[in-house]
Amino acid sequence: MESRIGVVAFAFGTPRDIRSNRIIGKFATREARERGALVFTQLDVPIGLDVSLDITYAKEERGSPPPTLRIAREVAKWMIRRDIDELIVVCAKPHMWRCKRDLSRVFKDEILVRPIRFCEEIKTSQNNVWFCYESTQKRTQTWWRWHWREIILKLLPFRIYSCIAS
Repeated sequence: MESRIGVVAFAFGTPRDIRSNRIIGKFATREARERGALVFTQLDVPIGLDVSLDITYAKEERGSPPPTLRIAREVAKWMIRRDIDELIVVCAKPHMWRCKRDLSRVFKDEILVRPIRFCEEIKTSQNNVWFCYESTQKRTQTWWRWHWREIILKLLPFRIYSCIAS
């Protein structure tokens, strides 16, 4: 039996036409097409207009993107529902550690044993391509704004982070 692959694409800032989200959308679209994968993403990630792609969107209100942890919980349920065996994550490089931590924690809580891989181009990208002054989320406009917020999120005990991010 052939394994079923899923691609999850996490936005990095808003709106959907900023450079970071276009890059994430391009990589996620390519991964999905090459692997015949299902896609789970956010409204702010422009996925290719290929009608053959099976895309599920995270629950959100326009202009109010959900936190990473909430998306991770939706992804786990989506993977179970769609019988997905492997997950490829496409996100901004500065966002990788939190995507990995949140997905791993949710998978552990859900007793969901599935490999999580990150898009190779993301791992080798430069940090400066991800930050955009055009983003309406101030934390994704500059490395410094992102860095200071992330330090706080790294230092918070997970149970407190989980309350804040839910």
